[in-house]
Amino acid sequence: MAIDTSLRPTSTHRLSRTILIVSLIANLFLIPLLANSYLMFTYRETLANWMAKVIHPDTVFIGDSITASGRLFNSARTINLGTNGLHTDQIAVLMTNANSYSPKHIAIMAGTNDAIENKINPAEIFSLWDRITGEPKIVITLSPHTRIKALNERIDGINAIVTAAAAKRHRPVISLSELNGQDGLIQTRYTVDGVHLSPAALAIWRAKLSALGI
Repeated sequence: MAIDTSLRPTSTHRLSRTILIVSLIANLFLIPLLANSYLMFTYRETLANWMAKVIHPDTVFIGDSITASGRLFNSARTINLGTNGLHTDQIAVLMTNANSYSPKHIAIMAGTNDAIENKINPAEIFSLWDRITGEPKIVITLSPHTRIKALNERIDGINAIVTAAAAKRHRPVISLSELNGQDGLIQTRYTVDGVHLSPAALAIWRAKLSALGI
C-alpha cells in the first residue's frame, strides 16, 4: 500500500511553523514591554548593546539622572549610560566607557548633582571639563534650571565654567534656557518634579541634538 507523503510536513513547512511560533512568543513578550517605558528602554538598550558589537553606535549618552531619563532618545543606534546621582567627576570617568563603543558622538550633561549638594570647586570643575572637552566627539548640554532659585544660581555658576571650557576647545554646547519662564525657573510643563525633565522638555532637547546631526 502506497503511503501518501503529501500530508507529511516538509522541512520548509516545519521551518515556517517554527518561525510563526517564535514570532507569536516574541509578540507576547513585547506587549508588556510596550506598556512599560522602563522595560521598553531596557529592551532597546539591550538590543543596542548587541548591535554595538557589530556596528558602532551613533551616540553614547553619559550623565546623571536627567540624562538617564532621556529614554526618548533611545534606539538601536544609541547607548544611554546616564546614571542617577552622579557628580561631574564620576561622569567624567564614564568617558572611557563611552569611547569603548567607538561612537560618532558622545553627548554629555553634568553638574546638577554638584549644584544640589553644593560641591562646587571652580578650579576642580574647570579641570574636569577641560579634560572632558579634550574629546573631539563630545557634545555638551548645559544643566537645565529647576524650580528652586538658589539651586539655579549654583547651576548657572557651573554652566559658566562648562561654557568656558567648551569655548577653549571649540566644542558644541546646547542650552535649554527656553524651558525657563520669565522668573528664570523651569516652567512646570517642562518638569516632572521640579528638577527632572518632562517628555515635552526631552522632545525639545532631542530636537536640538538632531539639529547638530546627533
